[in-house]
Amino acid sequence: MDNSLKSRMAGYVLGLGQAIKESDGQAALKARIRLAAEKSGEQKAGDLMSVPPAERHQALAERLQNMLHDFGGTHVPISAKGTERTIDNPTCPCLPPFVGQASRFGFGPDEVRRYACMICMPAYAKAAKLLGLQFKGTLSENGCVMSFCKETILPTTETNQRDPNEPGRS
Repeated sequence: MDNSLKSRMAGYVLGLGQAIKESDGQAALKARIRLAAEKSGEQKAGDLMSVPPAERHQALAERLQNMLHDFGGTHVPISAKGTERTIDNPTCPCLPPFVGQASRFGFGPDEVRRYACMICMPAYAKAAKLLGLQFKGTLSENGCVMSFCKETILPTTETNQRDPNEPGRS
């Protein structure tokens, strides 16, 4: 993606965030960010439902890799270990267009990083859950690591579900 296009897109998003924050407050902005992450995760999962279940962990990792590539992350490989696919993104290419304009829209650089990651990582976690995958994610100062693994635990039926804290049952 062209740098001017990335900056323009980031400016639109930051402007929207600024308008929400100024009109409805910080709590409303966080609520909108959580909603955006939820909807983004649902969209990602919906896009990948046609992928055979045995390949969904790879497909979701590739989707993340492609998104990072679109923002200039040309060397963000997918590592494979068994049925787990991991993207190690130590310096996220998505952040600079947002961080670079943060002050223009009344945000601090750390605040913008936090908001960007509050959309991205939970969206991939939601998509993984909807696709029946295990998800692990950790943030670093300038990036993240996200892993998607084929679910290996069989779902329990209602008759087998119980509260583990229920007394008298083991």
